[in-house]
Amino acid sequence: MSDSSERLSERLREQVAALHEPADQSAALGGEAQRRVVQQLVAEASRLKRRRRQRVWLGSGAGALLLAAAAMLAYLRTSAPASQPMAAARAVPAVEMPCRLPAVTDTALAAETLALGELGELVTQPDTQVHVESSQPCELVLRLRSGTLAGDLHNLRPARLLIRTDHGEVIVTGTRFSVHSDAELEVLLDTGVVDVQLQGAGTLRLTPRTRLHKGQRAALSSDDARRLDGWLKPAPHAPPPPAPENRPLFESSSAALMAAEASRRAGRSASAREAYRFASGSKDGNAEVALLRWARFELEQAAPATALRLVADHKRRFARGVLGADARFIEVQAHKALGHSARAEQAARTLMQRYPDTPQSAAARKLIEAK
Repeated sequence: MSDSSERLSERLREQVAALHEPADQSAALGGEAQRRVVQQLVAEASRLKRRRRQRVWLGSGAGALLLAAAAMLAYLRTSAPASQPMAAARAVPAVEMPCRLPAVTDTALAAETLALGELGELVTQPDTQVHVESSQPCELVLRLRSGTLAGDLHNLRPARLLIRTDHGEVIVTGTRFSVHSDAELEVLLDTGVVDVQLQGAGTLRLTPRTRLHKGQRAALSSDDARRLDGWLKPAPHAPPPPAPENRPLFESSSAALMAAEASRRAGRSASAREAYRFASGSKDGNAEVALLRWARFELEQAAPATALRLVADHKRRFARGVLGADARFIEVQAHKALGHSARAEQAARTLMQRYPDTPQSAAARKLIEAK
């Protein structure tokens, strides 16, 4: 093949390639422009034919390339219009995930545990003041005035939970966490991520195993993790599962109380709780004793939140019981263990007012004075 033939052959390849492989897909040639390119190729081939008189070459090499160009033109005419960018033709419409938050009312929130179906649950602690500001499928807004709200939530996205406090806002999209608002704001985060917008400050993003207190972030301690576990455990006073053949677990409340104390001394926590639960559910005089011994046992097990639940149960069931001073002192100790200084002091003052001449009152006074 001559030099001129090689140049034409190379030029033809480049021009034909430009018909169907443009560098910018959004600028692909339209039908009229494609016809002009092919006409130019044909004219150039004819001029070379006249110059070199090489009919054999023209009928074989250049002719085959021109036929290929014509075939490519016919193919391009049947494809998508060049005015539509290639990326747009392949675009897949985005699928929006629906928001799935159920409707929540203040009445439902007043219960100790608020189940949100497959999304998880929220748990309020005793004496917590919280109400619903807004409940929509994509956003649940709660106002936490005081107390502790804990939650074990799965992925809420694209929805979110917004908890408003006097100190700032906590934004949750799915995690295991707790928010406490009193004199200060405290957020405990076990898993997931939450954003905290503090008053007069920017947004803080908390990562897993983090504690936020007084605007400072720190690693979640083992005590923090136990507190969170205590809040998110099932209610301890839930009825036990039925025993085989419907036999009672113990012959009497006295037997259950003795078994609970023996299990406690032996370090068998699960057995002790089961026996305390049985004895505290009885209708005789052992019930109040068993309930408060159970609460004190939970304090020993570093579960002050559970102890507070039991004290709240005592207030409800034994408002005129003979062990009121003991119950109030356990309440003081539990708040102290949870780091709720203001609540501990308030519980201590209530104890000293109602039971002024008791050892529990004196002990409570020493406990809050030692802060």
